[in-house]
Amino acid sequence: MQRDTVSRLLNVSVEVSDGIPVVRVVGELDISTAPQLDEALTSVWQGDPFSTIVVMNQCTYCDSSGMGILLKHAQHVPNLIVVAPADSFPRKVFHVARVEDRLGVVETLGEAFRNAELLRGQL
Repeated sequence: MQRDTVSRLLNVSVEVSDGIPVVRVVGELDISTAPQLDEALTSVWQGDPFSTIVVMNQCTYCDSSGMGILLKHAQHVPNLIVVAPADSFPRKVFHVARVEDRLGVVETLGEAFRNAELLRGQL
């Protein structure tokens, strides 16, 4: 399954890999585009997944609106994992705001899948 939401500044796509929803965020995540991510995460989580991975390694900008959407959804789904490399803009924002732990931030997609499998094994 793959679904894309595209605007001029942001592309949000959703796919399922190994039974885990993967939401890819490409472009600028700000007050005008954050509703696209909110809509995508809401639709994914209505399916009640155990874990959800949000890949932000191609997100070029993230303001407090984008971070707020992630934090909102992290409250409802305990196993949200965000991929944001250390040198990425979103990672710097998450670090300054001290929310890396709340968002389950990891460096790579491989690490995200390993964490999801470990969390699944704890059931």
